[in-house]
Amino acid sequence: MRPYLNFLLLIVFIFGSELTLFSQQYGLYFESFDATTDKRTSIELFSDKAERVNDDFELSFDISLHETTQFRYGYVFRIIFDDSQNVDLIYGNRTGGERDFSIIMGTRQSDIAFNVDRDYLQNNWTNFSIKFLFSQRKIVFSESDTVYMDNNPDLTNPSRVKIFFGICNERNFESTDVPPIQIRDIKIHKNSDLKYHWPLDEVEGNMATDVIRNKVAKIGNPLWMRRTHLQWVQEENIHLSGYTQVTSNPAKEQVYLIGKDKLLIYNVNRKTFDTVFYSSVPVFLESHYQAVYDPDSDRIISYNPDTKQCFYIDPNTGDIVQENLGSNTRSDYLHHNKYFNPDSNTLYVINGYGHYMYRNSMLRCYIQENIWEEITCSGEVPAPRYMAASGTLNDTVFILGGYGSSSGKQKLNPRYYYDLYSLSLKDQNYEKIRNYGVPEEGFSFANSLIIDSTSRHFYTLSFPKFRYQSYLHLVRGSLDNNELEKLGDSIPYFFNDINSYADLFYFPGSMKLLAITTLSAKNQTSSASIYSIDYPPISFPSSVKETHINWLKLTAGALIILLIITWRIFISRKKTRQANDRGRSMIYKNDTINLNEDTPKHTANSIYFFGGFQVFNRKGIDITKKFTRLLKELFLLIFLNSTRNEKGISSEKIIEFLWFDKSDKSGRNNLSVNITKLKNILNELDGCDLSHNTGYWKITNNYNVIYNDYHIARHILKAENRSVATLKQIIEITTKGAFLGNVEYEWLDSYKAKISDKIVDMLIGYAKSMSPDKDAELLINLTDCIFNFDVVNEEAMILKCRTQYLQGKHSLAKNTYQYFCSEFKLLYGEDYSISFNDIIRDEA
Repeated sequence: MRPYLNFLLLIVFIFGSELTLFSQQYGLYFESFDATTDKRTSIELFSDKAERVNDDFELSFDISLHETTQFRYGYVFRIIFDDSQNVDLIYGNRTGGERDFSIIMGTRQSDIAFNVDRDYLQNNWTNFSIKFLFSQRKIVFSESDTVYMDNNPDLTNPSRVKIFFGICNERNFESTDVPPIQIRDIKIHKNSDLKYHWPLDEVEGNMATDVIRNKVAKIGNPLWMRRTHLQWVQEENIHLSGYTQVTSNPAKEQVYLIGKDKLLIYNVNRKTFDTVFYSSVPVFLESHYQAVYDPDSDRIISYNPDTKQCFYIDPNTGDIVQENLGSNTRSDYLHHNKYFNPDSNTLYVINGYGHYMYRNSMLRCYIQENIWEEITCSGEVPAPRYMAASGTLNDTVFILGGYGSSSGKQKLNPRYYYDLYSLSLKDQNYEKIRNYGVPEEGFSFANSLIIDSTSRHFYTLSFPKFRYQSYLHLVRGSLDNNELEKLGDSIPYFFNDINSYADLFYFPGSMKLLAITTLSAKNQTSSASIYSIDYPPISFPSSVKETHINWLKLTAGALIILLIITWRIFISRKKTRQANDRGRSMIYKNDTINLNEDTPKHTANSIYFFGGFQVFNRKGIDITKKFTRLLKELFLLIFLNSTRNEKGISSEKIIEFLWFDKSDKSGRNNLSVNITKLKNILNELDGCDLSHNTGYWKITNNYNVIYNDYHIARHILKAENRSVATLKQIIEITTKGAFLGNVEYEWLDSYKAKISDKIVDMLIGYAKSMSPDKDAELLINLTDCIFNFDVVNEEAMILKCRTQYLQGKHSLAKNTYQYFCSEFKLLYGEDYSISFNDIIRDEA
């Protein structure tokens, strides 16, 4: 085995180091004069000891500029030979010289000086290279395809070299002037051979690693460019009176936050706010309004599709044009989608929700005349929904996903949608483009769909709607294929249905995406948060990919061989392990559980309910994705009814839950088809049988063969005698998360509540009999499990705070308390009344 591996690794090393091509979103951003001296950026390539130089030597790198409000001046690099001779590349000239870049040789300016168009360099990467031809006594500098030469460098043949970019702290060569630059792909050649290559593709940390010899460079005050493309930055968090409406002006790079008493204008490029007070008190800023920006008239249009009215705000003066409010106070279009066409001065309102009904209608408003009309659309009209994402390309609106029901009625089996539709505004015709796969955890979308007309990629924000303390995740898809992936990290999002709002905006000038979230408190006040990420965003984690056509072919072949060998070893070991397992006694016998033994962790032939629904077949392969949303609900209906009453569930009852909107014949056909699909999946498990022998659909499990954490939890809860081993079992099961936390059905709530209450009561009972001194670690694990089921459980909070405080972890105890208080206020709308000192006083 080892000779084969060595051979494969040799192939990978030889061909993998020849030629590299990197993605564009990486490099190191240098903090310059905008930062204080000790916050500016530096690179030291040979921080441990100077590098030996025997012959000709070349340093190359890619460079670009970024804007700065201060000086454009500083040391791009400083090369020090033998601790005595320095060669510098300086950008900028405070004395008014004609060249932006110049090479300095000690105290002399060399013959190498040049300009690069500043606008070009701010938007593009340019390759710089400096060659020291000691044998020919010359220096050759290359900028892209332009070559400059100094034939009298006055350099003796050196033996050692140190290289710095930005700040240099080397004794006798100190400098703190840093130009506003970005650097990537630093390479060093010796006699034309590539010896080092630092891509500078890191995401975090103060080190950069060379990809050839793993040589580590030291980085001071790094701002990794890849991080700005995958990590959201919270720019602002503000509070406004009333309900906050949001719209944007991409041309001016501005976001408009429309409050009840003032308009806040966020300037994306400067990261500053302008405040504009209204000329009169607006009476129309209520939750069922949204806003769009009219670039032709330079005004904000606030509108209400229920009263069929539009109101206008001048963002420059605060002047308001408003009418008397209409008498219709219904809210039937909450969380609707919208599109404003400035060419025709027409507003379109699509989808929405109100009074327990979802909408799929389209309204059109001619702004100038304030004429509203409902449009009847043709084609494949989507099911009624709200919280979908929409965007436009040419004269077509694209609508992604949402939450709703085929009947439009909230009480009749609402669900998430993961489909993409196009709507032609020219002929009002819908066309269904595709369905995406059902994810493990359901999610809705923020209001806007940002479409890149060149790549035909789209971006939006997704979030689970059944959590208050939710999160937004950036999603990228394509209009031309089934691609749908998450990018970047997540954004916290407090979701309270119609009182919450999230939107995504793109600003091409600053190349940024902005996410805006708002939360209204009874329409009296609202909070808004602004987050930004550099465009284009990238996936997390992501790495810079080396690619070369020969390298790819050879590596692919090597990996295939390696995978085959690894797989054969895995199968061999698995068979041995299975044979050994058959000789051991399992924790199950005659459908009872030995509560004195620890529950082993299983993958093969297992069904998990805690921490999310998950299924592994007899081979240990995760087959959860085979359970579509419908098949998952069908399985859970039968399984949980089989567990609860040992009888199962009738066909009629299943149809009532899943196909209530179908005829009897259609409902039975659907049941028959999906029962067959479910049986095929369950055939991949041993000891899990689906039957209809008694006239009821029933799932029977042989718990000597199949692992099921729900079964274990129920047995532990029923047991009269419990031990520390039992407690560890239930902690091991529940530490993963709540029961079916990633599954949401109305009928499931009673099951969740019942087992959650029992588990919390059991854990609290255990906790009261434990000592914070002797059982500290177990107590903390136990309280964390309780929080998985009840985030505002007061007893668990008090126990955890006191235990952490007694351990001397005072700051952790305070953090536990503060988090509890914030959750308590969010849930109950009032402050928690007991102070931290009162909680820990008895135990201090």
